[in-house]
Amino acid sequence: MRRRIGCWSPSVLLGTLLVMVALPAAAYVCPGGSTDYAISCISLPNGVPCINTAVGAGCCAPGVCQSQVCNLPTSQTACNDSNICTTDTCTTAGGGNNNAICTFTPLADGSSCNADGNLCTLDTCQGGSCVVGPQKDCSGKTGCDAQCQTIGCNPSSGGCICVNANEGQHCNDGKDCTYAEVCNNGACGTQAGNGLLRPAGTPCWDGDWCHPGTCNGTDKGCKNRVTLAAGSPCDPNNCTNAVCDSHANCIVVSCTGPSANCDQCGPNAPCKTSTQNPDFPCGCVDAPIYNPPN
Repeated sequence: MRRRIGCWSPSVLLGTLLVMVALPAAAYVCPGGSTDYAISCISLPNGVPCINTAVGAGCCAPGVCQSQVCNLPTSQTACNDSNICTTDTCTTAGGGNNNAICTFTPLADGSSCNADGNLCTLDTCQGGSCVVGPQKDCSGKTGCDAQCQTIGCNPSSGGCICVNANEGQHCNDGKDCTYAEVCNNGACGTQAGNGLLRPAGTPCWDGDWCHPGTCNGTDKGCKNRVTLAAGSPCDPNNCTNAVCDSHANCIVVSCTGPSANCDQCGPNAPCKTSTQNPDFPCGCVDAPIYNPPN
């Protein structure tokens, strides 16, 4: 009688194959979630969502499979109430239970937050909720053109900025030999807003009263300057007794009084007295400090 060698029955072969093939572990759904998390990454491809029960993280720190190991994220993600005014913490139930236990603790009132996506509002946490606050104070911002810009705030960065203003409106570039200049892209008298040139020979000062000159019909600034001798009168407002000193600086000696004519500041504008304005007693009442006509 012959003996059969090397022949397996179908039932024995199937059982052996089941032992040899490592099947993935059953999926686990964290409380309140919908994602199936693997509790073992053996034989699973990279990127499969998982929870690492070996370190006790469970549903507190879902990760992804990487080289058959469940890599945890750098921070806990299971407990998130989407409220920036709470501190979210997570603990596992323990005893082999992977369930997440979430705790949401309100931040202290006054903590900074961002309720409206605008960094120019000073939002704070109040009672665990983010409340829109007042506008940021940018009054200390410097470097803006007083005539052609206003002070503003960038809502994306929260930084104080200069904002172009009064586009196309008249301004004074401080040069006596131009007129009709306008604001252009936040600056006075640039490019299309340069204005018009005064005729050659027009008297000019450009604010330096002891160095008068004349316009040349080509440049915006005062040219052909001369230096006035010490003691020469130098007040364009006609409201002060001002003279040039030995260094050609215009020095106010005294006010001429309330009856003097301020023809450069405005028609029949009386002069200020020290009683009316102790900080700046000389000049015209209800009239701006002198600027060349434009």
